[in-house]
Amino acid sequence: MIDVSNEFKAELDSGNRKYIVSAVLYTATQNYTITNSSIWENTFFIEDAVTQSGLFDIGTAVINKLTLGLNNITETYSNVNFQNALIIPQVGLVISGTGEVEQYQKGIFIVDDVIYDGSVIRLSCLDLMAM
Repeated sequence: MIDVSNEFKAELDSGNRKYIVSAVLYTATQNYTITNSSIWENTFFIEDAVTQSGLFDIGTAVINKLTLGLNNITETYSNVNFQNALIIPQVGLVISGTGEVEQYQKGIFIVDDVIYDGSVIRLSCLDLMAM
């Protein structure tokens, strides 16, 4: 469970679902800050669970998965070697009263698969439990 501020909770309670997502990508040679505008619309998903669907298994753990589409229209990421890259995503909201963005880390993931799909690079990542 992620401990969030009362202001963040109030935004959620008021129906604010205009999430701002970002990430930091660590490759073997360089680090990248991935902003909300670099993420292709509707391609940011985190699948998380603690047990298999419909079952209650004692001692079972399920690996979390991050799926992310990078906007590569300007070929910013064309020469990036994503093999075994580390990615740390964050999800946030703009707080109405202050206008500030409040963000929270959603895990640490390793790039498992990369699909180059025209102007979009799709990253499939697994959390560190996969190691």
